[in-house]
Amino acid sequence: MVKYLLTITWCMVMCACAAIPPALAQAGTPSPTPPKPVGHVNVKDFGAKGDGVTDDTQAVQAAINAAFAARGGGRWGEHGAYFGNVPEVLFPAGRYKLTDTINLVVPFLRGEGDPSIELANPDKDIFFTTYMWHGVIAGITFLGGRTALSLGNPNLDTGHVTIEKCKFYHTSGPAVHFRKGSNSTFLIIKDCVIRDCRQALVTYTDWTTVRDCWISSDAEMDHMAVIENRGAYMTLDNMLGVPRCTGVDQRWVDNYNNLTAVQCRFGGEGGGFTPVVNFAKFNPQAGANWIVLDGCWISSQSNYKRKCAVYCEEIPNGIELRNCSIDGVPVVKVDKKIDLNTYFTAARPGMLKYAVTNCYGEYGDIPQQMKKPAMQKGLGVPQLSAKETKNALAKAVTAVKAAQWPAASPMTFAGHTEQTDPTKYLDITAAKYPWDLTDFMDATRQPNGEYLSVAQAGDDIVIMRRIEANHGWPHMLIKNISVDLDKYPYLTWKIRDAVNGTPNSHAIRVIDSDAERMVSICEAGHGAEYQAYNVKEKLGLSGVRQLQIRFYFLGHRYIPPTKTEPFSFVHAKPGEYIVLDYLRFEAK
Repeated sequence: MVKYLLTITWCMVMCACAAIPPALAQAGTPSPTPPKPVGHVNVKDFGAKGDGVTDDTQAVQAAINAAFAARGGGRWGEHGAYFGNVPEVLFPAGRYKLTDTINLVVPFLRGEGDPSIELANPDKDIFFTTYMWHGVIAGITFLGGRTALSLGNPNLDTGHVTIEKCKFYHTSGPAVHFRKGSNSTFLIIKDCVIRDCRQALVTYTDWTTVRDCWISSDAEMDHMAVIENRGAYMTLDNMLGVPRCTGVDQRWVDNYNNLTAVQCRFGGEGGGFTPVVNFAKFNPQAGANWIVLDGCWISSQSNYKRKCAVYCEEIPNGIELRNCSIDGVPVVKVDKKIDLNTYFTAARPGMLKYAVTNCYGEYGDIPQQMKKPAMQKGLGVPQLSAKETKNALAKAVTAVKAAQWPAASPMTFAGHTEQTDPTKYLDITAAKYPWDLTDFMDATRQPNGEYLSVAQAGDDIVIMRRIEANHGWPHMLIKNISVDLDKYPYLTWKIRDAVNGTPNSHAIRVIDSDAERMVSICEAGHGAEYQAYNVKEKLGLSGVRQLQIRFYFLGHRYIPPTKTEPFSFVHAKPGEYIVLDYLRFEAK
């Protein structure tokens, strides 16, 4: 039986942990007799010369391996957080020449006296790791290579990585690359200099902050950005940018989600180039994405196509410029492929905002059709029609009724054994308690019925997606459930294997309106399994209560990362369904 995980994020964390390569997973496993930890490991103690002539590759790798071996006895704490004792690797002043990539199996590097690490080969990374989770890299200059710091982790939760007081020169790729699949990480880059690198940063982390940094572009950078924000949120704070405007279609930031830039100099040397090119399309219901430029200097004369502050390949929920100095260019330009008359399908009032306040200079206004967007009805994504839904649901009901489900012995979950005596449970069937889909999906004004359909199939309940499961958190609302929590304290349910193999993740919340209390019972149920939770304890209530239940069909399946592929999801498609054997309140 698949373990119940408290949150979707935690589910991703635990699944990701299972995919850690054995050599690295060992770093998080307490040894019966752990070696005595040390404060730091000096690369010169392992033969590194730092003279700019000697090949120090093997010595540096040996020092890093020794730091890994000297780690203290770590332990897993509450909620899976790992506490360890890993010595840092120290680089004294010198110029360390490398000829191959260093496998970075420890997360702490520190330079003393401004050392430099140089790799002349433009096709090899300087440092590469698949396990940069909690770490600090400080006080080192990186010269050459493809990527100075190629970092990643298997989406471990609570990730926190700091790169500070470092300098990066002449990489043939991004100076820092936090690779795809490392979402649950907070990356901080501060007090750094990045000069003449093909790109400064490509990041997929959930939150990235670049603060107090000096960054110049590469003169040969074409059709790309200095920074790619492919994660969830990015903040640029007090960045001094110096453009080298000799390439084609150059820009500062390619944004794929949310971006805030405060007190940033998107410099005007050579006329400057575009601060932001946006690829994130607005979300019509919840989870808005935005671009905010505050107190920035904007000049973008050298990029002819994108001569503006923000160029929209797609239009986000919000664009706001305030207190900026703008050198004679439009605030926003929209790509020609976008038809503003039909673009904002399904957007709700309040989900879109485009504004310019307290800015200086001569600049064009935001397009009028963005100021007053034409909001079209519909969801803006493929959806089964009412007729298609009716036919697909009838077909599913027929298949479920005809299915031969194997008999199963009573199951146990978290110490509670499934009740089989009808006097010891209260069935919440779709016939007795109508499963309402007219309620709005969380954080939207869209009825759940736009996303889901439900029907009784004999003793089972079929729950079907009308729209792909990566859109929203729709639920069925079951009202007016009168239950004696002293007699039936446990809420239980069992999911059957869907006949079409649909990813069957789900969530359940219970509401007591009189007590104004809602509790999350399950946020990431997976697999065909029996689950049971003591609602009486979770609500902190007793006696006869009038309850409501929200049953969410999330419809995703997590795919753990491999050595070559980051984590990903499979989502239920329109017409796919899960089968709920039952939903009950049970006695102890």
